[in-house]
Amino acid sequence: MLLATSTDSPTSANDNADQRDGTIAGQLACDILSNLASHAPRASHATKDRVSSLLTLLICTHDAKQSSSTLDGRNLCPQLVAMADLAANLARDTEYSIVLICSLEQLKPRTRANTSSLAFLTQWADNVNEDPGLRASLRSLNHNLAWTDVSTKVCVQKLAASTFLERFLHVHANQ
Repeated sequence: MLLATSTDSPTSANDNADQRDGTIAGQLACDILSNLASHAPRASHATKDRVSSLLTLLICTHDAKQSSSTLDGRNLCPQLVAMADLAANLARDTEYSIVLICSLEQLKPRTRANTSSLAFLTQWADNVNEDPGLRASLRSLNHNLAWTDVSTKVCVQKLAASTFLERFLHVHANQ
């Protein structure tokens, strides 16, 4: 529990403690699910929406931390590491890896539209300087997504080809 200083109101100290407790609870939940997923990814019974939400939360939290000077990076890094570890362990499963790759394709910034999802993830992992644990977790996620079985790669390549074709046809139709 944080102690209130003379400049803090009791409610702001309680709000900070509640926020910190929520962060710790979220990190703990991710750690527990990550340990479960490391042994059997399917045992987590994650739905497509929840796997996609995990990646959304990971990217949005990281982006918010990067763009805001008011967020405390020391409190967010363990939570980001826990989410990245969970995603990396889920990515060991073929179906979850497809969901993660498709979600990553939708979530990457528009400035990286011409970059593949895995290349975006590699660049993101390489650019993380604040926490070596987060860098290692993102690299592990990237490795697990890149080295899925052949059928997954074929599905993803077909998906990428269809997305490219759709964009190509859309561009030529507008000319």
